Amino acid sequence: MVIADAHTGLKAVIGSVLLGAAWQRCCVHLTRKVPAVAPKGNSEMVAAATRTRRAAAWFADLGIRHSRCRDREAV
Repeated sequence: MVIADAHTGLKAVIGSVLLGAAWQRCCVHLTRKVPAVAPKGNSEMVAAATRTRRAAAWFADLGIRHSRCRDREAV
């Protein structure tokens, strides 16, 4: 798994050098890019929604990890 920005050259190199590697967009780069391409009047609202979505995903992932750890300890 390679986590990087969406630079097309970088994605091409990843695909040709790291055969079979999955690519995922870096959440920091995504969070910065989304408001930049939003209409000017909506950029702050879009930025807040993007941060909220990332935080929700982080907390959901944290809950899943906690459940897995708790399940391992119960064994």
